[in-house]
Amino acid sequence: MKKFPNVEQVGFINLDPQNAELQMAGGEFCGNATRSTAWQVLQGTPSEIAIKVSGVREKLRAGVNTDGSAWAQMPIYPDLQKITQSEEGYDIVEMEGITHVLVPDNYTNFSSTDLKQMAFQLLQRLGLDQSVPSAGVIFIQKTSEVFQIRPVVWVRGIQTLFYETACGSGTTAVGLVEALKARQSIKIPVLQPSQFPITIEVSFDGKKFKEAKISGPIEILSDFKTLEIKKK
Repeated sequence: MKKFPNVEQVGFINLDPQNAELQMAGGEFCGNATRSTAWQVLQGTPSEIAIKVSGVREKLRAGVNTDGSAWAQMPIYPDLQKITQSEEGYDIVEMEGITHVLVPDNYTNFSSTDLKQMAFQLLQRLGLDQSVPSAGVIFIQKTSEVFQIRPVVWVRGIQTLFYETACGSGTTAVGLVEALKARQSIKIPVLQPSQFPITIEVSFDGKKFKEAKISGPIEILSDFKTLEIKKK
């Protein structure tokens, strides 16, 4: 992460299509890293694979669409009781490997540093800084039927707190809450801080969540085959 300052999370991958695997540095789950792994394994070729991902018990389906975008199944729970509320009325969405708190974004004048401080204080107050491998606060705004998020994510295992340019699991949390409100399946784009959308699709039968997946564009920022790691 010191070598690449634009990196927000680190994952280690096995590129064997028959044994694809993603191990995040903090043992957390990351939806965008899962999509990126699928794109790397498939080398951008439209297809589908199964990936073993840290923080998740079962393998997840993921792949590349014909337009070059990548998608990934998200590790949601079918149980509606996994969505609760804090004392302030914030929705708390629990998934395998990560939990998110959805907060109305009434802080448009706040910098990313201000949001990080506020988010971490909220996670500490809720005990989520210690009780789960990874937790996030998703500041959410809806204007003209468009959802826009500003995500802050804490990874306990490696003690990182980032204002992220995009968050697939946070986007999924928004989709789950919206599906529950509508009492039906939904498919909505959610604008990220990067100004690129991630589309969340939730299958919901009115009694339980059946499946969720995210999809969106992939951009290669750096390309290296080996990375020298110096042990202290």
